[in-house]
Amino acid sequence: YATYFSYYTVVHHRNVLSSSLDLGLEENVIWNALHRGALFRTTPYGGPTGNLLGEHAAYLSYVIAPIYGLHQSAETILILQSVLIGGAAIPLYLVARKYLGPWLSCLIAVLYVLYPPVHGSNLYDFHYPPLAPFFLWFTLYFALSGKTVRTFIFAALTLSVREDVSMGLVVGGLFLMLTNRRSRTGLYLAMAGAFYFVAMKLVIMPFQRGGHEAFIHQYAGLVPEGSKGFGGVMKTILGNPAFTLGVILEKDKLIYLLEIFLPLGFFPLRRSIGLLCCVPGFLFTLLSTGYRPLYQISFQYTAHWTSYLFIALIANLAWVERTASRHGRRGQAWHRAWIVAMSLAMLVTSYQLGGLLQHNATRGGFGVYHFGTSAEDVVRRRSVSELLAMVPRKAKIVSSENIVPQTSNRAFAYTLRMGIADADYLLFSVPPGGEERAKVAEV
Repeated sequence: YATYFSYYTVVHHRNVLSSSLDLGLEENVIWNALHRGALFRTTPYGGPTGNLLGEHAAYLSYVIAPIYGLHQSAETILILQSVLIGGAAIPLYLVARKYLGPWLSCLIAVLYVLYPPVHGSNLYDFHYPPLAPFFLWFTLYFALSGKTVRTFIFAALTLSVREDVSMGLVVGGLFLMLTNRRSRTGLYLAMAGAFYFVAMKLVIMPFQRGGHEAFIHQYAGLVPEGSKGFGGVMKTILGNPAFTLGVILEKDKLIYLLEIFLPLGFFPLRRSIGLLCCVPGFLFTLLSTGYRPLYQISFQYTAHWTSYLFIALIANLAWVERTASRHGRRGQAWHRAWIVAMSLAMLVTSYQLGGLLQHNATRGGFGVYHFGTSAEDVVRRRSVSELLAMVPRKAKIVSSENIVPQTSNRAFAYTLRMGIADADYLLFSVPPGGEERAKVAEV
């Protein structure tokens, strides 16, 4: 998995098809962390004083920085992303082994690798949420193994992925408590996750933004008049559930839910623990009002489902095994039927929607993903390379959206559609389009 997706995402990037938001943006954060120790400084987003402080709390970028230092290119973090996403199959298998036999645990890991929402999140540039399962599932494994120090090291790494991933510790901790495995550790994890989420999302990050909460526009339709922020969203959810239900039951969201649950044969919903594992996905994707990336499987937000549905899958399979053992041959047939149903559902949907078994309809980001290299790609790649060779290493450069990730491994790499700023060099696609046309015309 890691080799396959590393290859295709690096080729996609080399063909100048990646974007400033978010590959260029995130690489520049890591570059500045490595060279300047700056806290979330990123010039593709906001110009000379650009900073993500208050937007997202992805402290994992400081863990990644030394690895990035070995080869300072966007390719490094694309490869690292594929390794961590694919590598999450290992702790998933180890967690499953605490509840199930080796072959069934292996099958769960294979189902994860084939899961289309995982592929979509991997193919859209670089983002932090898809990295969460690797750290969260290792946290659960070490907790189940009674290794306290390693548990809390990986819990800290889970929190460092991003502020909303802290909900993963809440779900993971409750999972341990509900399955009567390491209940005290589970309680500590759940409390730590809840405290971190509230502190970061509702106190620290708004303070860093002057009292304003980031990304509230994604849920604007749920903020009642006279209210603001996520507090207003929760007021609508609790005070007007009929309206909230109408927001959720939109056609596109129902299709999205089919794409999330059908590959797993709806099996995570077989028992109430599955509903618990749906809470992060419900909060962070289904409540969106008009921001379509939140409910499309070609974006990073699918991690709010993937991280937890496979936990429910393990718990439910363990329950089916226990129940089947009490009903003899009939119970064994019931057990096998679920396994066959999930396996076939995953194969069919992975072929239709995923990126491992076909390349014709796979989506990554806003459109169908372009695999491989065409003659046009070769020309574009050569042209950009020749032009960038003319730019001094320390010069300030402003570029088109798809060119920024080729220049973001420097102190000042601006995004053209956001402004020229104090750039020394301008590099844009011909003809410039949209917001970029006016910016080019200015100079």
